[in-house]
Amino acid sequence: MKKIALVACAGLLVLVTTLFAQERLVPSYEEGAPYVNEHPDRVPSVYPYVNTWKNSPVAIGHGGFTEQAFFTRGDPEKPQIKGAVLKYIRAYNHGFLYGNEKTQPTKHNNEQVVFYVMKGTGAVTSAEKTVPIAEGSAVFIPVNVEYSFVNTTGDPMEVIIIVEGIPKGFTPKKVMSVKSYYDPAPGFWGNYVTHDLFSSADGLAEPMSIFVVTVDNFKSGVAHYHIEGCEEIWTKVKGEENILMLGKTMLRQDVGEAFLAPTLIPHSVINQTESPMAWLYMGNRHDKQK
Repeated sequence: MKKIALVACAGLLVLVTTLFAQERLVPSYEEGAPYVNEHPDRVPSVYPYVNTWKNSPVAIGHGGFTEQAFFTRGDPEKPQIKGAVLKYIRAYNHGFLYGNEKTQPTKHNNEQVVFYVMKGTGAVTSAEKTVPIAEGSAVFIPVNVEYSFVNTTGDPMEVIIIVEGIPKGFTPKKVMSVKSYYDPAPGFWGNYVTHDLFSSADGLAEPMSIFVVTVDNFKSGVAHYHIEGCEEIWTKVKGEENILMLGKTMLRQDVGEAFLAPTLIPHSVINQTESPMAWLYMGNRHDKQK
């Protein structure tokens, strides 16, 4: 009788173990699912969402910067041309201010501007207040606030220029703000280190945040995706060439290259080198306003 009981217990244990193992070993996808066996021509192309300012024509703007667009206005769900993916902000440009040059005093009556200094040294003046700026500095110019820049060296100053419109009834700030990503205590999210610059609390009209993201050597950020209404841009501003995961495509990203995260496409930046890297991040979160 004991032998029968032992055999029964052993059989039950094998059955439970087998079921538990099967439950644990079941893959997280079905082998016959469409997204596993999809044909390459049915995979959305991510290339319209990746761009560099070097591909764009030159224009003069914001008092005298030589500007070229990273991205322009268009349909982010079905872009017709490369880089035409902006829905909410008006412009996302790269700007040069050449050595020992300065811009003309300028103000805008229907837009606000953020300048982020990628390279160079100089100063920005507004309302008789002059503030020195260098790599890592960010300048926020509210609507109707006059400003001018000067490059105090013989080397070009390079900036990223983000332009937003002003909705009816909006109450703007009245003075410029200058910050550096090196100053605030860092935050942490998904293996990224974040360094805050500007948000709605600082006077931005759009529901967005602008900050610098750094990734330490041999680390990657958590892959994630967004629903429609999120306008998220990552521009490489420091470090060696990195690996960018955009959906099922692995790309190389270098300083001066940017991507806008397409709707429902997982994305992550990977630092596969021995040196730290940095990106300028802009997240325009209309998806959180619904």
